[in-house]
Amino acid sequence: MLIGEESDRGRGYGTLALRQFLQTAFERLGLERGFLRVGETNVRARRCYGRCGFRTRARLETTARQPDRTEPLLLMELDRGRWVDPTGAAYSSAAAWAHGITILR
Repeated sequence: MLIGEESDRGRGYGTLALRQFLQTAFERLGLERGFLRVGETNVRARRCYGRCGFRTRARLETTARQPDRTEPLLLMELDRGRWVDPTGAAYSSAAAWAHGITILR
């Protein structure tokens, strides 16, 4: 996910969009768990994912290719029990590779 205009970054738009996506995945589709891969140095994305409840599960051997370098990837996971809805309330009930998100049933 990328917020195009730099002046619009850091305002929570990415977090809001991801929360809406996850709300659909967990509430409407009934999915139980989601995984994503993110570049280790992508601090903004990791912060966004963390605010939505994702936790780092592993550091992967695979690397992400950037125009000028490669970087290690982190595997992050979110299960339905850790999901926090857009209002901030946690649910008590227990792939888009381009964006790094794969949701599993």
